[in-house]
Amino acid sequence: MPHSGERKKLMDKSENFHQQLRDIIPKISEARINVLKAETQLKRVFWIELCKAKDDGERSYNAQKSKAEASDEYSKATMDVAVAKASLDGLQTEKAAVDMQFEEWRTKMANLRQERSRYGA
Repeated sequence: MPHSGERKKLMDKSENFHQQLRDIIPKISEARINVLKAETQLKRVFWIELCKAKDDGERSYNAQKSKAEASDEYSKATMDVAVAKASLDGLQTEKAAVDMQFEEWRTKMANLRQERSRYGA
């Protein structure tokens, strides 16, 4: 059985992993909301630009669509979606790294317990 100081150190390490997860989860939620907002804005810009193209005399839907997608506003909205998704991906990668570190730590602790019970330490 670990000494009280050693046990506290192990518990602190565990709490550190949990705190990292508690810190990142709200950031992931916020990033997901930002992705949805950016995608909604992209759709809004697309339809506005589509209407502008129609008002400019474009008759076919494909011509209107091409003109809408070529607009600066649509390009900016597309970039905003990409940035929001990249931010979400980065946070999810960070969370996965914390999860992996925790699993590695947990495995080491299980091995240590098994070793101590085997050798009576």
